[in-house]
Amino acid sequence: MKLVVGDKLVCVNVLERLSYGETYTIIDATNHYGEEDICIDVDGQWWFVQIGSSDPWTNWFVLEKQWQREERLKELGI
Repeated sequence: MKLVVGDKLVCVNVLERLSYGETYTIIDATNHYGEEDICIDVDGQWWFVQIGSSDPWTNWFVLEKQWQREERLKELGI
C-alpha cells in the first residue's frame, strides 16, 4: 500500500515523541535516496519509510480507518 499526502495514521507503538492512539496526518510523500518515504507532522517533521523497507511505517502505525474498525469491534466485544 502506498500512502499519499493527507492519509491519516494512528500510532500503535510508542516511539520517542509519538503517542499511542494519536492520529497523525501525512504531510509529504516523496522518493528519497531510491526509497518511498512519508513524513508526518510531529513537532515539524518525522520521517518513515514505506512498505518494503526493513523498518516500514506499518511497524508503528495503522490506517485511521483500520483503527476505527478495531475500536468498534472492541466495543461490540468481538
